[in-house]
Amino acid sequence: MEVLRMDRLRPSETALLIGILSVVLNVLGLSVPLGSISLHVSPVDAIFLLLGLSAVVFKRREFTEMVKGNRTYYTLSGLFLFSVLISALLSPNPLTPLKELIQLAGYVWVIPLILTYRPDVPRVYVLSAKAVVIFAAVILVPYFYLFGWVRFNPFNIHANPTGFLFALFTVVLAHYGRTWLAVLSSVVTSFTFSRSALGALFASFLFKGYLEKNRRVLNLSLGILPIVLLFTSPYALRGFVAVRNYIKDVVSVSKAEKQRDYKPPIDVLRGKNYEIVRVLIWEASLKMWKHRPLTGIGLGRYEEEWKVSCETEKLPDRLCTKWVRNVDAHNVFIQVLSETGVLGFVTFILLFAFITARLVGNPLALTVLFMTFLFGLLQPFPLFTRNLAPIVWLLLFHGGVIRWKRE
Repeated sequence: MEVLRMDRLRPSETALLIGILSVVLNVLGLSVPLGSISLHVSPVDAIFLLLGLSAVVFKRREFTEMVKGNRTYYTLSGLFLFSVLISALLSPNPLTPLKELIQLAGYVWVIPLILTYRPDVPRVYVLSAKAVVIFAAVILVPYFYLFGWVRFNPFNIHANPTGFLFALFTVVLAHYGRTWLAVLSSVVTSFTFSRSALGALFASFLFKGYLEKNRRVLNLSLGILPIVLLFTSPYALRGFVAVRNYIKDVVSVSKAEKQRDYKPPIDVLRGKNYEIVRVLIWEASLKMWKHRPLTGIGLGRYEEEWKVSCETEKLPDRLCTKWVRNVDAHNVFIQVLSETGVLGFVTFILLFAFITARLVGNPLALTVLFMTFLFGLLQPFPLFTRNLAPIVWLLLFHGGVIRWKRE
């Protein structure tokens, strides 16, 4: 295996590597109270954004050239951000959407400036993926031994985003020929029990197989693996927990410490009708959108608006159960429509149509974008999500969204 030698990396690449590896620090749960809202500080976000901002000072000429050479991108992203701003100013509580706006502006405007340093992004991502995947594989058994039946979430960023993170690493490692590490990353992904991540990973490898005809067999094989793991990993964990409890019986561990709270695998596969709950979340989002169809309720305000709508009886009782309460619509298109209105939805579609067109011809970046939207159909959109967003955006920018090399 390639030895990770920091002395061979330039300062910008070292910073990116540290930034991606710092995802493990999210378990500390850093947050800063700002009046009625709380700002969650992500080490990944902080390092990526600081590196991008430093380009304004140390790479002023390159920074100016990049902005001039990407007028269409900055115009379209600016239109979307402007629509988010309008929805924020017209929402009952503008603080939350304004916080989301600032974070999003950092992702779409500041992070591309990292490319002025001309970092070796593929190498950084392969090294990062290797380190995080091996770390996760090492702690996998101790994690389940200590916590019993839980979803693998060692970084405290929720199991579904964790699943997407390792799915992303799987695609990157496979693309650059680290096949056995890609398989290991798929195994780690499976123990997050994120059907959204595993399903998106399956479809993405099929899509990548279509794009890369010379590697079709490998991509199809790697695509089938997540589906196999989806159905086998719950049973593997059940067997592991049974062995663990037997060992605890032998060493006379108290009953309170055995944590015999294992859920049957069928709960993971069927989700106890949670998919029906997700449909109710979508319905609630669309009903709230109808209150402000042009500008929406404000980005990030699903939960706030849901509470108010239920208290004022704008939503029916069946949509006011605790299961419908959530952080967002869990569907990128419904979220953008309901939280930024028709204005935001149209500019969002225009922006991502442009991004897709720019990525045609780059199998890795196009596959990552495809997987991101598939995951975002059932979960929070990764390009709006702390920890995930800076990592995914930089891959897309490097893949061709931003023109950063001199012709």
